[in-house]
Amino acid sequence: MLARAGLTREEVVLLLDGLAGLCVPVGFDFQWRPVASDPNDDLVVTCAALKLVKPERETAALRAWRAALPPGTELVTSELARLEIARTLLRARVDPQRVPFFTEQALQSLYLLDVTRVVLARAVAFQAERLGSLDAIHLASAEPFRTELTDFVTYDLELSAAASDLGMPVRAPA
Repeated sequence: MLARAGLTREEVVLLLDGLAGLCVPVGFDFQWRPVASDPNDDLVVTCAALKLVKPERETAALRAWRAALPPGTELVTSELARLEIARTLLRARVDPQRVPFFTEQALQSLYLLDVTRVVLARAVAFQAERLGSLDAIHLASAEPFRTELTDFVTYDLELSAAASDLGMPVRAPA
């Protein structure tokens, strides 16, 4: 499709980055995780992919990390990320007509793993006391790939600790 438009992938990325730079940041006025052990984590959405469309202090580092990945590197996340991103944008009062576009932008080039009964069963089995339900689903989605993972990207302290306990290589580009 890019060839038909006469554009390269790099040109599209530059265009999208330019458009993102023109966007007006929208402040969050809710507490996503009001009981996090780290008070600085209270306003952090655990889905790192959201940082690709909602500029935060880690966004540039996350984009740089992603750009530096070797060609052919597969990026995966739970299908749950689609829900988390869309709901977060709606709660932030982003125009509902634009939410699907921003959600798909955040998820582009990510392989989405289905949330199955097996994934949910794994999520239930985790013993990490402070691991929230959504984080447990993300962790359970990644767990079968733990020996192949080069990075488990998260900005959430509890999810990071639980992933580390499972031997996953945790990274939070900042």
